[in-house]
Amino acid sequence: MICVKSNKVVRNKCNTPGIIKYPFWRMTAENPQAAYICVNYGEAVCPREIEGQSICIDGDIGEVIQGITSSDLQKFEKTY
Repeated sequence: MICVKSNKVVRNKCNTPGIIKYPFWRMTAENPQAAYICVNYGEAVCPREIEGQSICIDGDIGEVIQGITSSDLQKFEKTY
């Protein structure tokens, strides 16, 4: 939830609720080819069972996306 108050953005400190995270953790654990990627300021975590399949970035998603350049994206190739 994001609220705008007096031209200032206030973010909900609860972040992504478990109702969203848990199914993705389960699907990642069940599929060895899957990856779980989390960008969350102050709470970038994953279960130990999927640590090897996870990328957790503790940061503001806006800043993280802004920091990604097209040359970063060219490092990845489509595998499907």
